[in-house]
Amino acid sequence: MAGRIPINVFGAGPDGRAGLGGFNLLPYRERLARALRRRRAVQCGMAILLGVFGVGLWTGVATLSRWRADAERASVEARLRQLQPQVGAATRAANAAVVIAQREVQAAELAEPYRHVAGLLATLAQMRDGTVRLDALRTTATGAVLDARATSYRAAARWLSAMAREQRDWRIDIEALKPASEAPVAAAGMPFRFSVQLRWHDAMPPRQPPGGSA
Repeated sequence: MAGRIPINVFGAGPDGRAGLGGFNLLPYRERLARALRRRRAVQCGMAILLGVFGVGLWTGVATLSRWRADAERASVEARLRQLQPQVGAATRAANAAVVIAQREVQAAELAEPYRHVAGLLATLAQMRDGTVRLDALRTTATGAVLDARATSYRAAARWLSAMAREQRDWRIDIEALKPASEAPVAAAGMPFRFSVQLRWHDAMPPRQPPGGSA
């Protein structure tokens, strides 16, 4: 086939533009590029819209949560304001109860020595006989001191033994038992004079175990 001129099917035409069998492809490529740009622009716009929607949704949720928290705080504050008179009354009542309890404790502490003395006087009244006579009764911070006369030493010992059996809130300090004077005093047939000290149980210091050091 000598003498034929080869045809450039995909080559450029006489004006230098790409073609396919004489068709121009540039408009198709331009339309394709414009469509691609539009699609990318739409995708970017959708992404921006979705971002704005997400930010708005998060802001709305945060605002709603903050509004709920503010509403709950306002409700709690309103309830506290309503309960404030009751709380104040309860606080005053509690303080008054504490003051009353303190006063009762102080009154009990002040009345404790008188209670001991009343019990001692009741015991002495029950033990009254003709052999021992009470001359004086002195109270101390920890007990009482009795000054008495007896017809004899045996009568005094018997009287003290009876008091030891009848003891209630005190302990007889035997070491404190001693004659009040060296010379016997004869008065109304009771020559033996003695003094004895009583110690209240709640005023006695705790005893140390044997061998303990102070």
